Amino acid sequence: MGKIRAGALVVALLGAWLVAPQHPFAARAQMVQPTSCTQQPPAYPMQGHYTGIWHSDGDYHFSVFGTDLDLKVTIDGKLDVYVAPDGSVSGSATGNVDAPITDYGHRDISSGIGTISGGISGSLANGGALTLSQPVIDMHWGTFGGGHAVERTIVMPEYSFGTTAVDCISGSGSITETNFPEQNVVADGAGQVTQAPGIGTATGSWNLQSDEAQRFADLSQRVDAYISSANALLTSGSTPLYGAVLTQTLIQPLQALETEIRASPDVERCLLARLAVWEGSALPGLFAQAQSLASSPTLVNVREAADVLRVATSLDGDCGLPDGGASTSILATEASILDSALSIRDWRLAALAAREMLFGGTLPATVLARLDGGIHALLLATSDDAGMLTLARFAYASGDKSDALALLHMAARTGAAVERAHGRAKKHRKKHRRAKPTSAATPTPSSKSAGAVLLSSITSIRGSSSGGSALTLAWQPVTGAARYVLFVASDSVPAWAWAGKATSVVYGDTSIEGVDGTGGDPWPVALPSSYTWSVLAFDDSGKIVGMRLPA
Repeated sequence: MGKIRAGALVVALLGAWLVAPQHPFAARAQMVQPTSCTQQPPAYPMQGHYTGIWHSDGDYHFSVFGTDLDLKVTIDGKLDVYVAPDGSVSGSATGNVDAPITDYGHRDISSGIGTISGGISGSLANGGALTLSQPVIDMHWGTFGGGHAVERTIVMPEYSFGTTAVDCISGSGSITETNFPEQNVVADGAGQVTQAPGIGTATGSWNLQSDEAQRFADLSQRVDAYISSANALLTSGSTPLYGAVLTQTLIQPLQALETEIRASPDVERCLLARLAVWEGSALPGLFAQAQSLASSPTLVNVREAADVLRVATSLDGDCGLPDGGASTSILATEASILDSALSIRDWRLAALAAREMLFGGTLPATVLARLDGGIHALLLATSDDAGMLTLARFAYASGDKSDALALLHMAARTGAAVERAHGRAKKHRKKHRRAKPTSAATPTPSSKSAGAVLLSSITSIRGSSSGGSALTLAWQPVTGAARYVLFVASDSVPAWAWAGKATSVVYGDTSIEGVDGTGGDPWPVALPSSYTWSVLAFDDSGKIVGMRLPA
């Protein structure tokens, strides 16, 4: 390529002696991309402070004095920017400039060095790019060899920083720029001056990384570890997924992890999005598992189904996915178990089924109505005194006082139950017997007399309560009793029920006797400010041998 040989060529910016003012960047609205639970959102750098480097090599040709003057400009610089939540970028680019001019293969005295600075802006989201707009070079020509230096200020065309790779904490890409501003070119020794632009391009590369990159890496490993352990638990098939297990191994660790992530806003978006995508992938399987378990009408299976659904609902805070009918199936199965237990007069199972309905979120009044309906159906099908008295005791304890009193009235009409309550034997008198009245009805027993009838021939259980809001209910053991059934109610509406072998229990206990992992769940119905509680004691054959009246 031709060179001007006669000494140095002095290159200076035509008419530009002052550094162009840098304009502040306009504030941009911060818009965080919504979390998706079905697909990973586009990864672009999260908000925060980023630093990086950039490098550019320019090759420009000035056509002057019938020859081609070749100017190479090399820039090595630094980037200092802030990335907003929506991916928009604002900041600065600085660097050192080396502009060698060669003569016969040697660096000429007219070569230049300097610095460059300017504002950089744009977006790293959704395939965006950055622009270094009209950066200013403070150039010192003639610095090689200790000669006289000439300072010139050069306003460059914009540099385009295209993105080729971005992730949550970094970005990189290529740089392009076209042409060099018009310069004064002086032919040394000839006294000639001309003006010409440099025709050519600059290319290079850039990269940025968040100040929080290490924090992100640490939390990212913890997210991966949580997802791995959660998947292992949910797919093992060997561990029943009861509430306590799921809460301790799934929900609590997730909540703690999310809390820690949110404490670092500059890394939270991508990490929470990754957890949301995992939730979205896990939820359909959990909903299907809950529905499958609910199809088997046993107390243990419906508990596991309800626990799985509760956990899935807790995980579903970001997703809002439908449960595929799992909640409806569980409620129907719980109600079916209660109906079946009442129909076969399995009072323990009936109490526990009522508890499951309350635990699953069924309104207490709805549970009472279900109990009433089943008891009333039994009332119509019961004719023997013993059966009526047993049913009356369960009805009274569970809150269905109307049916209990009706049963006592039916028993009283036969004369047997009332006479046993007062310890009277029938007396058969043959003389002066009065004719039986034909129209007088046997009065319905009052609550006071009902209590005496209900406690006839069985042990009256004494009990005590302590603990305030953490209420503990205790009662005396009953001779011959194998199990107990307990109800806590407010205005006869059940708030909690329990069945087991113990003679004391804490309000809200959810354990199923003999099934590990079913206790320890928080009870959803707060202890009423005014409540009563009752206890029924059963022997091994299922016969009631003791009772504590609601008080």
